Amino acid sequence: MKDPLFNLMYKKALRFLGLRLRSEKEMRQKIEEWFYKKDLTEERKLLIAQQIVEQLYRDHFLDDKRFAEEWVSSRMRSKPRGEILLRMELSQKGIDRDLIDDVMFQKSNGDQDSIDDMRAGAMRIAEKYVRKLAGEEDRAFSFKLSQALARKGFSGSVVKSIVDELLAKRYNSF
Repeated sequence: MKDPLFNLMYKKALRFLGLRLRSEKEMRQKIEEWFYKKDLTEERKLLIAQQIVEQLYRDHFLDDKRFAEEWVSSRMRSKPRGEILLRMELSQKGIDRDLIDDVMFQKSNGDQDSIDDMRAGAMRIAEKYVRKLAGEEDRAFSFKLSQALARKGFSGSVVKSIVDELLAKRYNSF
């Protein structure tokens, strides 16, 4: 039989994971928050936290690879970001660099739909800026649009292709 505190904290962890997938780092931070005002030794807090994390892995509720894959897919659907920002976000979530490389490689090279999704996300962002830049000369238009897309983490090749396409559309609309 497990420690009653473990059982209580494990149930809290399951509720926390019920909202969305979490990385191990996020889970450990939340457990630390829960323990903050508890009058326990640091050793006991660490032991229970470790037991919770291990149990979550055994029960398949915690999986950094699955978290990273879902994070990238979700971001591409709802809030498009380029690979650079996605890598930074995953790193901040505590995902290992090698795992980030694997997930990004899988998304960019293994799946044409993912490449199309990334480009489509960049285009959605660009089209919003095009309206704001309607009166700009071509040079300023290109520069400002490139900067906006770069801030969202899109690679130079994606930025260039989008800017070139939208510049061509400007000329075709006259």
